[in-house]
Formats: sequence, C-alpha cells, structure tokens
Amino acid sequence: MYAIIEQGVVVNTIEWDGVKDFTIPSKQKLVLVAEGQAVETGTKYVDGQFLPFEKPNGPSAKEILIFRRERMKVTRYQGKAALLRAGLLDQVESAVAASDDGMLKLAWAEAGFERLSLFAEQMKALTGQTDEELDEMFKEAAAIK
Repeated sequence: MYAIIEQGVVVNTIEWDGVKDFTIPSKQKLVLVAEGQAVETGTKYVDGQFLPFEKPNGPSAKEILIFRRERMKVTRYQGKAALLRAGLLDQVESAVAASDDGMLKLAWAEAGFERLSLFAEQMKALTGQTDEELDEMFKEAAAIK
C-alpha cells in the first residue's frame, strides 16, 4: 500500500504495483507504507514517519471529502475523453451550444475541469449524475494519458 501525502498529511491510500505509470499532482508525494502499519486518510507524516492516527483531532469525513473534491482537476482532454467514454460528450456539447451563458461557453472552450466548479455542477445536473458518479468520472479522467 502507498500513501499519498500533501502538506504532511495522508490524503489518500492506494494499492499500486510500483510498475505501471502512475502520476500524482506535484504538490503531493507517494510513500510506501510498511506492511502491517496502520495508515489512513488524515494520518500525519513527519520527518519520514507516520504518526499514530488521532481521530478526534483529524478531519471529519465531510472535510476529507471536500478536500479530495477540491483537488480533483483534469485537463480539457482528460475531461472530454471521460465524457466520451461515459457516452455523455454529445449531450454536454449540445447543452453548452444551446446555452445563453457566455461564461459557461467560455469555460467549456478554454478551461480545464475542476470537480467543485460551477460548470461541473451544472453538467452533473444536466446528465443526472450523483456526486459519487461524478467523483468517479473525475478519477477515471485523471487516469487518462
């Protein structure tokens, strides 16, 4: 198991074979967790050591979810490729084209995709996705190279 560390805190844990291509944002680092060591989201990582997890002082589940969603950002290519794979690209493109919202059209044409953006929320409502489905789509988009 590996821990993804940002600003001295475990923000996620993953299973990774250490071989396949895998990238994380430049603000984060990947640390191998020793077998049998208990590490979870919110565990502090200081001077190369995982500190015992302190639940009362750690972030709430809601805070962790918001923290993760704030960091879900993908390129235009990754976002559109994920929509294509999900069969939603044509629906979203049509909705953007039919909109009178100039900012929405500009975001579609120029910006990358951010999970907590107004654009993502508008497209979630349009496509009928749940928060969890949209989170999963962002994770899948991030894996597209």
